[in-house]
Amino acid sequence: MKRGLGWLSRGVVGLGIVAAVAGTGWAQAMLDAEAESKQIKTVIDEAFKASNAHNIDQTMAQYADDARIDSKVAGSKISKSAYREQLTRAWSRDSPVWAEYGNLQVSVADPSHAVAQGMIFIHLHAASGQKTRHIQGGPDVSEKYEWRMEKRDGRWLIVETSYK
Repeated sequence: MKRGLGWLSRGVVGLGIVAAVAGTGWAQAMLDAEAESKQIKTVIDEAFKASNAHNIDQTMAQYADDARIDSKVAGSKISKSAYREQLTRAWSRDSPVWAEYGNLQVSVADPSHAVAQGMIFIHLHAASGQKTRHIQGGPDVSEKYEWRMEKRDGRWLIVETSYK
């Protein structure tokens, strides 16, 4: 009888060790997803900051070379180079537009793919040059938006955007 209990005790201890290791792995994976989400949010932040500052190189640095960007002006998804041309033309007209996003939710599918969804808000500058929201603090345009992200060479990049 003692022999049977010894085997059972070793089995329970072994199971406890496996559970502890697996539990640590799962916790680590959750922490990694949180860290990846923060990195993705940083890329989107940088894209908005650069765009609002009319910094074309920094804006484009957030997009993969093969990115497909949903463009209201073009009425379709366009390439990164076409998007660059569109922004350059718009900014040369001193367009009084600025944008921000909100309600961002990031889903990390695997170590190199993620989707961020949120709202995009597009506003006009006031005549004085101050950033103001149109009509008592509301945005001029607000729409659901999606950013598809890929991690390439250790860095998250926007590979596709879509108005929803």
